[in-house]
Amino acid sequence: MSESPFEVAAGQAAQSAFMSLRLLISIGTVLRSSVEKEAAAADPDRAEKVRRLRAMEPELSPQEISDRYAAMVRETFRPELAEALVNAEQWPQMAAELHQLDRAGVDVRSFLGDASRTAERIMREMAPTTAERWERTVRSHLPTETAEALVSAEEWPQLAEQMQQMQDAGLNVPGVLQDVARNGSTMQEAMRSAWQKTSERVGRLESEAAPAPARSRQTGPAPVNPRRGTRQDRRSRNPLAPDGVRRLLQRPAWAARSRSGTHAWRPR
Repeated sequence: MSESPFEVAAGQAAQSAFMSLRLLISIGTVLRSSVEKEAAAADPDRAEKVRRLRAMEPELSPQEISDRYAAMVRETFRPELAEALVNAEQWPQMAAELHQLDRAGVDVRSFLGDASRTAERIMREMAPTTAERWERTVRSHLPTETAEALVSAEEWPQLAEQMQQMQDAGLNVPGVLQDVARNGSTMQEAMRSAWQKTSERVGRLESEAAPAPARSRQTGPAPVNPRRGTRQDRRSRNPLAPDGVRRLLQRPAWAARSRSGTHAWRPR
C-alpha cells in the first residue's frame, strides 16, 4: 500500500530535522575544537592541565554513551523524531560527538533542547498542518492584535479550513485578509462597543430588579377605626380574600344554613 502524500511529507520533514540536528552537532564539534586550539595557544600550561583532568574521568563504553544520550534525546524530542534519531545508522557517531561536547563542558541537555526546537520548526515548514500554514498567512497580513485573536481562538482550525477551501476554489484569500486588515480595527471596536452596551444593559436590569429598601416599621400598633375594624377583621369578612375563602370553605354545613335560612350553602 502506497504512502499518502501527508505521510511522505512527514517522512521528509523528519529526515530534514535529523539532518539539521546532525549539522548542529557538527557545528558544535568544530567550534569546540577551535576554542580549545585558541586556549592552548594562549595558555599551553593551562590547556595541558585541562587535558589531564579530562583523562582522569572514567571512560564509557560505546553502548553506555549511546544509551546515555539516547535517553536525553527521548526527553527533549517528540517521540517519532526521537526514535528516528536513535535508530539511525549515524547515531553511534552522533552520540560520541555529543559525549565529546559534554566532556568539554557543554550543557548537552540544553543543547538538545535548542536542537529540538530547531527540528520542530523545520518539520512545521516542511509538513505544516492547514492551521499552521494559514497562521503564517494571517500573521503576515493582519495586525498583530487581530491575528493573535484569530489564531488563539478555539474556532481557529475551522477558520483555517474555510480559508483552505476558499483557496482551493480559486479565491484570493490573501486579498480578503487585506480587506480585513483595513477594517480589522473598526470591526474590533464595533465588537467592544456592542459588548459594552450589553454590559451596561445588564447593570440597569440588575438595578431595577433589586428589592426596594424596607420601610421603617412603626413601634406601636396601627390605629384602628372602630367602624371599620382591624385589617384582619376586614379580611375575614371579605369572602373573596384568601383567608375569607378558606374560612368559607371550611365552615360547617349547619353554620351555612344558619346564615342563609333552611337552604344549605354550596360552593359554586
